[in-house]
Order: sequence, then C-alpha cells, then structure tokens
Amino acid sequence: TLSHHCWLNDHLLLYVDLIDGRARWMEYNVVTKGLRSWTDIRHDGHPHSNGVHCVYDSYPNLLGRQKLYVFDGKERVDIGSFKSGLEFRGDLRCDLHPRISGNTVFVDTPVKGFRRIVGVQLPRRLC
Repeated sequence: TLSHHCWLNDHLLLYVDLIDGRARWMEYNVVTKGLRSWTDIRHDGHPHSNGVHCVYDSYPNLLGRQKLYVFDGKERVDIGSFKSGLEFRGDLRCDLHPRISGNTVFVDTPVKGFRRIVGVQLPRRLC
C-alpha cells in the first residue's frame, strides 16, 4: 500500500510503501523507472522536500510525542519534538505535515488546545 509521497525534484518521487504494517521509504525515478530504498527511515510519516532537504514527521508515540526530522541525503537530523494533548488523539490527532521554505520548516501542531502553524529553523550546519 502506498502512503505519503512528495517530489524530490522533477524526476524523483519519494513515497512510503506499507508492507505487512512496516514502512519502507522508496525513491522512484520516473525517467529511468529505477527504485531505491531509503533504509535510514523505518516508520510512516509525511515527507516534504525543497530539492535539497527532505523533512518528515512521525506519528505520535504512546506519550503523544511527535518527532520532526530533516534528511539531506547523507544524514538524518532530529530537529524537533512536539507533544499532543489528550484532546488531539485518534481521529482528532494533529499530524505535523511539515513543509520547508528556505531555512524554515513549518508544522501543524497543537498549542494551548488549538491547532497552530509553528516555524522551526534548520540547524546552521544544514543551511
């Protein structure tokens, strides 16, 4: 089952392939029809790319914590952690759905009981 996806550039599509409950991130080249597995990522999430960096999130863990990551093709960096309150569980959960613009990653997150958009700066070493 194909899950979340984003374009890395004009010819590379990144998507999450769910097989037997396990997430596998795949890069598909629409020109060569080649596939490459991203072995560093082993959970489902929402990817977004600006052509240089790929940002993605995790679903809430048992404590309601969601992680925010950036991957530059060489290393994965944890750039944030967000807590969802009990009112944002199940069907009402608030996924981060990260979007990157310049050196800022914007996410949807609950703040004081309301859904908000918050900006997180990329670490300087990645800019």
